[in-house]
Amino acid sequence: MSTRKYLAELLGTFLFLTIGYSSVAAFGAAGVSGLLVVPFAFPLGLLAAIFAFGHISGGHFNPAVTIAMVLDKRTLPMDAVGYIVAQAIGAIGAAAVVLVVAGQASVAAGVTKPGGGVTDVGALILETLLTAGFVAVILTSTKRAPILAPLAIPLTLVAIHFASAPL
Repeated sequence: MSTRKYLAELLGTFLFLTIGYSSVAAFGAAGVSGLLVVPFAFPLGLLAAIFAFGHISGGHFNPAVTIAMVLDKRTLPMDAVGYIVAQAIGAIGAAAVVLVVAGQASVAAGVTKPGGGVTDVGALILETLLTAGFVAVILTSTKRAPILAPLAIPLTLVAIHFASAPL
């Protein structure tokens, strides 16, 4: 695996999450609910990352996707380690940018946690099921309809966020 692919994963993850978390911070500062921002900001960040770097690395930008690609035998386990390390560095870099630009409260606002009335177990079940569905869309669309995958994947993320953001 080339360093170029790991760098694409790092930069793609960084772009994806910087757009998402910066949007949450920006709209939070403006007093707009994250429930209106999250369902669009993160999928649009993912769309940007897919178009900017997906052609280099395959556009995983998420360890769950990388693990699924290993299980589907599309990515070698040793390459997956490099991808996941690159994704973690990109995510930390995105959080660092938001921290420097908007402060700790903005970073905290981007944390995924159970909403009011949802137990930790309930949140885990919902997150697991929606992630599995998201990964199924990614695996299927990239194999069966690769020309549509760059749109199907972010649109699925929009739907998932609308279904789960308040929860």
